[in-house]
Amino acid sequence: MSAHAPICDHPLFNYQPAWAKSRAATVAHVTRHATLSATPAALWSVLADPRTWSDWLTVHHRWTAEPRAQFVPGARMTAETLMLGVSNTVEWTVESAIAPGTLVLIGAGESGMRTRLTFWISPAEEGARLTVTSEVAGELLNDGIVGAIEQDGAEQLDLSIALLEDLAIAVPEQPARPSLRLVHSAPAATEEPRRTGGTHLKMAR
Repeated sequence: MSAHAPICDHPLFNYQPAWAKSRAATVAHVTRHATLSATPAALWSVLADPRTWSDWLTVHHRWTAEPRAQFVPGARMTAETLMLGVSNTVEWTVESAIAPGTLVLIGAGESGMRTRLTFWISPAEEGARLTVTSEVAGELLNDGIVGAIEQDGAEQLDLSIALLEDLAIAVPEQPARPSLRLVHSAPAATEEPRRTGGTHLKMAR
């Protein structure tokens, strides 16, 4: 069990973190950091599209219904997942989706299992910096199961991040929008004939 499990105040996470001195629940916690060659915008375009999850997130098997095109806060979606060779049905709730940097999902699974999946994207010198945190909690978990979940979770996240990068690199860059410049032009001056006493004057040649 990780000694750095963060506090979560979401209603589905009514446990105390592992380092708290009061009643502690059993929590599996995995965090992976990676510097990727894809841009933050390209990473986000893949990450924030639920339709791509089967292509890169290895613990995600499939959505039980046709997914929407983008994650939006408050949306609920049900997925079949696979962890340690055991399938589970998880109802995800999108807690936060802020382009192109933060995606947080809270999941409720079978047998009281609760999970939180968090992605942070930030610019890097040559690409993007990605941090992924996965937390799993449940009354049926013990230290042995938690250790197995954390080991398997780290391996699955490493593979998932590599697949995500490959997909993001293939995303075509968006062309830069041309800048608009306002140009003020005065109307062309026209020479008005001079009038004297209502009679036109003509220049003598």
